[in-house]
Amino acid sequence: MAGNVTGVVSPAALNAAERSVLFEAIRVGDMPKIQALLKDRPGPAAESCNDIRQTPLHVAARYGRVPVVNYLIGRCKARTDALDVFSETAPFAAAKHLQFDAMLALARSSRAVAQQKNRLGHTLMHFIAEIGRLDVMRALVSAGTPSDIPDHMGATPLSRAASRGHAHVVRYLVSTCGAAVDRRHGERNSTVLHRAAQRGLPQVVAALLDVGASVETADADGVTPVQAATSSNNWEVVTILLSRGASAISLQRKDPGVAISVEAADAVRDGVRTCAWPRRRHLAVAVLRRKSRYPVTLGN
Repeated sequence: MAGNVTGVVSPAALNAAERSVLFEAIRVGDMPKIQALLKDRPGPAAESCNDIRQTPLHVAARYGRVPVVNYLIGRCKARTDALDVFSETAPFAAAKHLQFDAMLALARSSRAVAQQKNRLGHTLMHFIAEIGRLDVMRALVSAGTPSDIPDHMGATPLSRAASRGHAHVVRYLVSTCGAAVDRRHGERNSTVLHRAAQRGLPQVVAALLDVGASVETADADGVTPVQAATSSNNWEVVTILLSRGASAISLQRKDPGVAISVEAADAVRDGVRTCAWPRRRHLAVAVLRRKSRYPVTLGN
């Protein structure tokens, strides 16, 4: 994480009127005016800050002014690790405001920038994974941004992408970047598959299974992904998990509201393996809904 740089940036680098003109020029991308203001004192001016301790580089990143970003880094040697009052560096200001070109320009400027973390332990990859921009993610990987680093709560870019339903990002992070698909985190020591199953994200569940997620892993409470899906009434996810090898026996829960007979679960699992997908989904969901609260045998 970038260190505290309090005392490095100085409001006295430019007087108030000059700072106001400079920051407005950066906001609108007026390069001639910016160059005129910074020509004779590029270093001190680049370290000036506004009332929320944002440097010119923060402002250029915030408004996506890529030529200004490149000028400040190259000509003025602007610091990329300066923190504003929100404890954000310029790359994170760009990411927060969806200014991806400016963010990438900063990330490509040095490996240290590409590997920055914010106060929550998020890397730039966490932000982009949540948004689901695979093209930007590939560029970050090329720039050296880590793809499988947990934040302070243990969440990785993979878990952020999965929580937002970005199945294509899930496949990329595991298959191409080598993200640990069965990494556990949180109080329940659960995997990404547990959370996707509980939230009812069938495309993400299928993607996780395709890239090797364990279908039978239990969390700290002994709950498997199929049990998590059943307890949340996510029957389409239950269908997918059963068709991919989840144990029917694990569906026998103590809670009568989510109980299901082994025979009914076996019937669904066998049915989904032999039916075409549209009919498979309809059949499985219908059977599970009908029998989940009233466990019965196949004879009934």
